[in-house]
Amino acid sequence: MIIDNIDYHQNIFFEMKRFHELPVPVYLKLDGSNFAGSIKLKPAVFIIDELEREGKIMPGVHSIIESSSGNLAIALAMICHSKGYPFTAVIDPNTTKDVLKILKVYNANIIVVTERDKNGGYLETRINRIKDIVATEDNVVWVNQYANRANMMCHYNTTAKEIHNVFSGKDGQPAPTHVFVGTSTTGTLNGVLKYFSEFLPATKIIAVEPEGSITFSNKLKPRVIPGIGASRPPELSADIDRSKLHDIVWIKEPDTVAMCSRLLNDYSLLFGGSTGSVVAAVLSYWNKFKEGDVVVAISPDFGHKYLETIYNPDWVNEKILANAITQAV
Repeated sequence: MIIDNIDYHQNIFFEMKRFHELPVPVYLKLDGSNFAGSIKLKPAVFIIDELEREGKIMPGVHSIIESSSGNLAIALAMICHSKGYPFTAVIDPNTTKDVLKILKVYNANIIVVTERDKNGGYLETRINRIKDIVATEDNVVWVNQYANRANMMCHYNTTAKEIHNVFSGKDGQPAPTHVFVGTSTTGTLNGVLKYFSEFLPATKIIAVEPEGSITFSNKLKPRVIPGIGASRPPELSADIDRSKLHDIVWIKEPDTVAMCSRLLNDYSLLFGGSTGSVVAAVLSYWNKFKEGDVVVAISPDFGHKYLETIYNPDWVNEKILANAITQAV
């Protein structure tokens, strides 16, 4: 079966009314509400479509490879399985067992790197492994989400427009005054920032980073929650116009886990670590909001792939709390 005519527009929002300390309406955009289970469906489809249009890949001739902490790997595995491209995911020990199971269902080849890079993470190690493979195998194509502008433009054309279409100032619904975006490849942030800079420049775009990520800082720390932050600045981050970015909020991993737990308790919904980080950033801003503000926060995925990590008390005690205590000593 060929996947065709995919509806990218995930205009599903809910207002976080149960967070009583927030003085303004906050709407969580549920970008995990698609059949790939995450916002990464958008760049996966856009990148593969662009490579096909440019004649750079062809089913039965080329295979696809990418570095991913999980969500893009799943989205690419699904698309490649449908279109007839063999797919290889280069991952690391932070990738959850649930992600591995899904990748195997789609017959993905899985390479796990275990050697940390010079920054203490795995990202550069994953990328170096891919570079070695594509240098020796002519028909293997690296989609390179970290530098591929299709990653940025897909969010310009979808995610940002979806927010604008719902919060357009029409029918009494005011335009958003703030949009909170978690960062990893910075594809989502880049696309959203570019769009709002052009069409709604008064909207404040706030980037959300985990403490220890070096996309916008040189304060490197070990991290274990996948899907947000980077141990190596992605090439797309060079496209960000910092003068148009309103703020950057750094969130500690224990606060991310605590927020995921609160979202579960308050809404009975499982969210991933990126969502927990973004919502924690929104709450950290509570005293900066003013009457009339309307806030949108992007939720990249749900938490079903993190049952053995974020929602596992033993894992949290070992990986999150113990690590936080060690860093504080």
